[in-house]
Amino acid sequence: MTNKSTFAVQLPTIAQDKNGYYKSQFVKNITTKYPWLTIAGMDAPFTLKSGRELRGIEYAGPTELLTFGTAKNHDINWVKDPNYACGKGYNPVYNLLKDWNKIESELAAFAAARKPAPKYVTRETGSSFYTGGQKVEVFDNFFKIGLNIIPRTKANSNVYTSAQLETIKTLVITIKNLY
Repeated sequence: MTNKSTFAVQLPTIAQDKNGYYKSQFVKNITTKYPWLTIAGMDAPFTLKSGRELRGIEYAGPTELLTFGTAKNHDINWVKDPNYACGKGYNPVYNLLKDWNKIESELAAFAAARKPAPKYVTRETGSSFYTGGQKVEVFDNFFKIGLNIIPRTKANSNVYTSAQLETIKTLVITIKNLY
C-alpha cells in the first residue's frame, strides 16, 4: 500500500468482462463501505460551471479509468482517455481484475484519509440506523428515511410533500452535524 493520496483503476476490456460485473461490484462496494466519499454522477455538483451536465462514473467504459483524489469536486471520478491520465501523472494505476485486493486496500486507506468513517450517535443495525426516531437505510442509489425514499442523484423537489422535504432537511442537518 502506498501513502499517495491519488490513484487510478483501469476497468477491464469487454472481452474480459462483457457484462460489466466487476465495475458494478466495485462501485457497489464503494457506496456500501464508504458512503461519505463523493462520486461523480451520484453526488452534487451535477453540472460544471459552464452549465454542461457532469457525466458520472456510470459512463466509464471498458479500458477507461476510475480516478481517486484527482477531481476538484468529487473524491471519485473517471477519465475517458488514458493518455490524459498519463499526462497528469496519475500514479499508481491498478488493473481491476488483477489487483482487486490491492485496490480494496488502497481504497480503505484513501477513504480513511479523506474523512474517517462516520460514527452515528444513534442506534445502528446493519446498513441502517435510527435518527430523530426514524429508521434510515442506505442503499446503492437512494436513502430511505422512514417511509420516504430519497435518490442519491439529482431529483425534482416537486415530487416531495412539504413534510418529506422537512424530513430530508432535518436528516441532512443531523448528518452534517455528526461530521
